[in-house]
This record gives sequence, C-alpha cells and structure tokens, in this order.
Amino acid sequence: MTAPWPCLPGPSAWLRDIFMRARFYIHETNGPPIVLLGRNGRRPPGRAAESGALIQSRHPFVNIGYDHGNGITMAGPTLIIGATGGIGRALTHRLHAAKQPLFLIARHREPLEALATEVGAGWATADVLEEQGLRDAIAQATGTGDGVSGLAYCVGSIVLKPFKAAKTGDYLDAFRLNALGAATAVHAARDALAVGHGSVVMFSTVAVQQGFPNHGVIAAAKGAVEGLVRSLAAELAPAIRVNAVAPSLTNTPLAGPLTNNEQMAKAIAGMHAIPRLGEPDDIAAAAAFLLSSDSSWITGQVLGVDGGRSRLRTKG
Repeated sequence: MTAPWPCLPGPSAWLRDIFMRARFYIHETNGPPIVLLGRNGRRPPGRAAESGALIQSRHPFVNIGYDHGNGITMAGPTLIIGATGGIGRALTHRLHAAKQPLFLIARHREPLEALATEVGAGWATADVLEEQGLRDAIAQATGTGDGVSGLAYCVGSIVLKPFKAAKTGDYLDAFRLNALGAATAVHAARDALAVGHGSVVMFSTVAVQQGFPNHGVIAAAKGAVEGLVRSLAAELAPAIRVNAVAPSLTNTPLAGPLTNNEQMAKAIAGMHAIPRLGEPDDIAAAAAFLLSSDSSWITGQVLGVDGGRSRLRTKG
C-alpha cells in the first residue's frame, strides 16, 4: 500500500489555511487515507476513525468539525429554537442529513420529543416569551463548556392588520416574540458561541425591504431583528457571526391562513419573479449555509430568499 501523505485539498481557501496551520495525522483505513488534523500534537479522539476525520483548526476563527465525506460539519451542537415549526423542522432535517449535532428547543413537548428522537438530538422545552425558561433550556445545551457551533432562532409570527386597527399590544407582542426573544437567546448562548466560534441565524421578512399594506406590525418587529443582526454582528465579531434570512411568503403552518386559500396563494405566488410560494426547505437551505463554515466570511447580512420579490418587478 502506498504510504498516505498529506495534501492540500481543492479550491477551498479556508480549508487550505487549516492544512497550512495545523499538524497532520494520517489514519489508514481499508479505503482511501483520511487526513486527521490535531492541535498541539494531540491525537484526535476515536470518533474520528469511526465516523470521519476530525478536523481541528489552529486558525482562531474556524470551527472544529468532522469530514464525513459530504462536507465539513461542526463538532459542537447547533441550537435550533422553534425546531418544530415549518422552517425549524426543515432546518433540523437538513442539518441532521449533514451529520451536524443538534440541540432542539420548542414549546410543546410531544412533537419536540418525537423530532429529537427521530434525529438523535438533545432537546428541552421552553417558551421564548418566558426569559428564565429560555435561558435554562439553552443552558442545558451549553453547560458542558465545549461550545456550540450555531444558533438558529426560528421563532416568528405573521401579524397582518390595517394600521388603524393595530393596538399598542400588537406591536409589543410582535417585538417580544421576534426581536427580544432572539436577543435573549443569543445573550444566553453568547459564551458558548464564542468558544465554538459559532454562527447565529435569525429570520426577517421581505416586508421590511418592501412596503406592503397591513404589514406595519410585523415589519416593525422584523425591522428590529435586522437592526439587531447588524449590531450584534459588529459587537460579537470576530468570534461570532450573525446573519439573517428574509423570506417571502412560505408554505408553513404559520402561513396557513394565507396559503390554504388556493386563490389567494396563487395570486401572491404570481407576484414573484419566480412565480411560486417558498417552501420550508428553500429557507432552511439558506440558513444552513449561513450556519456552516462555507459562509465563514459573511456576517451582518440579511439574505433575501424571496423569489425575487424584494428586488424585481416582472409585471406592471
């Protein structure tokens, strides 16, 4: 057998940097050699030989991860808050397929426990409107001191009211759920995210960039989310990245009152340059990208996943 040898991978610049900065270990298997990178001469743990090569970077702001043959996954868990909603569930399945360790948080125990069992994830119940309960749930995921690689705040609301009908409580409730809950979650996980050089993903809406009638309540709350993203991205850099995804109308249970009306759904779909409604996995794919090391030079951004609605007019 030809002795295995370390080689620089393809065009991925950040991975080449890891190879340049780290020590090399070679582990021969019955298949192709696997490159193992250790830190300060320490041999990676047995898990690497069992499930893929462990990659430990000496670069200060690249996460530790495993190469399972289908890309690099982070070693620390990703927290998904609101995991049983449409987008949270799609993100859970997408990250699980990539072999990313997960910790799931949602309000209702039964669907949460079922989902966590399905993907082999840790879990805790919490209502994001109850601060201490949310902090306690996050502490269950972060208490080991090993760090977490990501946090996705998939909690949100759709509040559509004419301005004349909107009450003070509507604005406050939307702000607490969408913006304050996200801020609380990041605050609670901040130290663990810093240890894991993690990434945070929040969710906005196309209605922040485009003015739509009857969207004043939710646009104000999600506008606060976008401001929070940019402020935290600046304050927590370079150890923690913070970004958001801004979808247009998506086929989720939350959007059911709109999407279940076939005529209304068809009319709204036709307003997009790509004339359909979003699917949960459209949004989850963008969130997964922002959580991954593939986006390691992206922070403070709001990524529109909206069929072109925020930028394009194909009619009129």
